[in-house]
Amino acid sequence: AAGVAPGEERRALDAFRALKARLNRGEVRAAERGRATLLLDAFGPGDPRATSGDESRITRASHGTDRLYATWAREALADWIALGDELGRPIFEPCGVAWLARRDDGFEADSEATLRALGIPVERLSPAEAAARWPIQVADLAFVVYEPEAGALRAREGVRAVTEAFGRRGGTIEVARAMAGRTAGSRLQDVVLGGGRRIAAGEYVFAAGPWLAGL
Repeated sequence: AAGVAPGEERRALDAFRALKARLNRGEVRAAERGRATLLLDAFGPGDPRATSGDESRITRASHGTDRLYATWAREALADWIALGDELGRPIFEPCGVAWLARRDDGFEADSEATLRALGIPVERLSPAEAAARWPIQVADLAFVVYEPEAGALRAREGVRAVTEAFGRRGGTIEVARAMAGRTAGSRLQDVVLGGGRRIAAGEYVFAAGPWLAGL
């Protein structure tokens, strides 16, 4: 990156991670590959204000007709399972996820078709079959879509574990707020931290969930 004025801090980073609310294993992969990687988190890993920092979060592949998110979800799940294996304790609880459909078309039907096309395990249950499996009311249901390989993530523990793994692989972690800085055409030149400090990098990745609009 270019355009850093005299007196401003410039860090020649191969990859830059600005996270305010959510972590994933992308920065760990970058560190594993020897890329100088800085992780910025506004609140610190596992903070209650973070999007994925509470005790648990559901992970599932169903996203209607969107194949991209379904594929990403499966790739992320494999990483969470691998992280649990590395830690010697599970981050992922494979309890499955059930979607209750109240009409024959819509999100649930689209999700089922997408998962089947991608080869992701999915079941369609009649209301009677669902009631026999779980203690649920089925009077107004058309059917139930069940993802047997979906489940729950130990979110706060997982986020902190990812951060620790990132540090062990040579990544740098800093608690700071980051805003998009100067641009040259369509390319971001730097980011601005609280207090006005600027950091330039070769690449910038903002994984900020609902906080993104404020960046």
